[in-house]
Amino acid sequence: PNLGGELRFDKSYEGNCLVNVFAAGIVKSGKADGFISMGSTGASIAAATVLFGTHDGVDRGALGGPIVGFAPKSIIIDLGTNVDTKPNQLVDFAALGNIMAKKIYEVDNPRIAILSVGSEEGKGNNLVKETSKLLSNTDLNFTGNIEPNEIPFSKADVILCDGFVGNVVLKLTEGLGDAVVELIKKELGDNNQSRDLQNSIFEKMNTLAAFGGGPLLGVNGLAIVGHGSSNAIGITNAVETAKFVIQTNLIEAQKEELTKIRKQINR
Repeated sequence: PNLGGELRFDKSYEGNCLVNVFAAGIVKSGKADGFISMGSTGASIAAATVLFGTHDGVDRGALGGPIVGFAPKSIIIDLGTNVDTKPNQLVDFAALGNIMAKKIYEVDNPRIAILSVGSEEGKGNNLVKETSKLLSNTDLNFTGNIEPNEIPFSKADVILCDGFVGNVVLKLTEGLGDAVVELIKKELGDNNQSRDLQNSIFEKMNTLAAFGGGPLLGVNGLAIVGHGSSNAIGITNAVETAKFVIQTNLIEAQKEELTKIRKQINR
């Protein structure tokens, strides 16, 4: 894979979804291996979904990645793409996340859990219960439910939820991080020690911004969807992620995993 450079547009194009369509079109034509966007998440997803197409049986791609630095290898899927999700879709997310954890984070046998209101078996809504039944019939390392307060302690490698719940958890985490940073600034003042502590808290609570972005899962092409507040380090990390996805053949591996897991649940 080659880093072809940046696409720069006049300021009048700011927020214009055609920018994402243009970038995805370059990939579709074979002139680039993938595209990275730090702009509109919705526009990036729409462009990648329409121009690349989705894996067989996948209606829409999903966003997944770590959200807290306390658990930098714990992937949460979905972070906002699919707000209404069916059990079969969560099983697809499990298959996609399983390969992502293996390829990107080098986890041998990823622990897969469903985000719920209790860790005990049988706790949760119908989506959680039905998904649990399906996952129990696969050879994935399904460990049951996980509660939100367990996320920072790396209790699971792939955490499943619908996009509504995932996005709420993501934004709450980011908001808490910002609030703690402001509290430190207020209590300790603006000095070197305070700034070091603020940066540390930001990295622990806003991993997605530092991570830069992650691949849109379930589409037939590489689209790295970035965080709008990413700094230079975050963007660099997003580029490295893109290169790694291509070099490890992540997309093809995920297609194979989807086919295998679906056979196990008779889909």
